[in-house]
Amino acid sequence: MRIYLNRQLQLLDRKTQIAEIRTSLSDFSLKWTGSKSEAIEWGYGLFAAKSLNYGNATIKEIMAFIEAAFGIELGDYYRTYLSLKNRKKDRTAFFTFIVEQLQKRMDDDNL
Repeated sequence: MRIYLNRQLQLLDRKTQIAEIRTSLSDFSLKWTGSKSEAIEWGYGLFAAKSLNYGNATIKEIMAFIEAAFGIELGDYYRTYLSLKNRKKDRTAFFTFIVEQLQKRMDDDNL
């Protein structure tokens, strides 16, 4: 019962965070149209790079921001992270794709 209640409190806290972020971002209307796992990979990448709040942003804050800013429900992002981590071929497939697309754009701009 305690585990269930703690989980419900965490969920409520996350929903409160998301509501506060959405209020401050109400002028923006970007919608995440990639997959949830891509959004989660991006969030963990930002966390690992320590690119937000001088490296002091928590993974919970980053994921709440992504959910609020882009209107996506990420669910159990830690479980998804574990599956990303266990990929055999390319653990950072979304970042690989982003790098390829940016390099292609830069190459095309030079033409």
